[in-house]
Amino acid sequence: MSYVTENLMPGERVVFQTKLHPIIFAEPGVFFAVGLVLLTRDWIVTGLIMTGLALWWALSSWIQRSTSEFAVTDKRLIAKAGLISRRTVEMHLTKIESLAIDQPILGRILGFGTVKCRGMGAGDQEFSRVAKAMLVRRHVYEQAELLAQGERVPR
Repeated sequence: MSYVTENLMPGERVVFQTKLHPIIFAEPGVFFAVGLVLLTRDWIVTGLIMTGLALWWALSSWIQRSTSEFAVTDKRLIAKAGLISRRTVEMHLTKIESLAIDQPILGRILGFGTVKCRGMGAGDQEFSRVAKAMLVRRHVYEQAELLAQGERVPR
């Protein structure tokens, strides 16, 4: 069971959920490719070290992606990252002062970005390489507006 579903309040429901974008595998992939090229150029030791490090990096990225969750419920924004050392952020939608999305050109093309959230009493929170970051913002604002109006989205 996921962190988000385990920590829902009574009557609360998930409206939108996402994870880290697969772009987190790009850097270890490039490192691995360079290691393979070095192996074919008789740089055996360096190539083996680079491919080994790239595989370790890719495994670390996979664990990071598998253990990260981002969700918008009808009441809160919930973010959780980490396996051994865990970072969680839960902000009530009415307490969010601002939500900014930073997207580099590649992020716009592939659909990921950095979610920066400022909340009353929670300070600034930032999560990089979040898949569908623009949808996170849209759902937060939609749900916050419904909460302000005292409504709920029909099931």
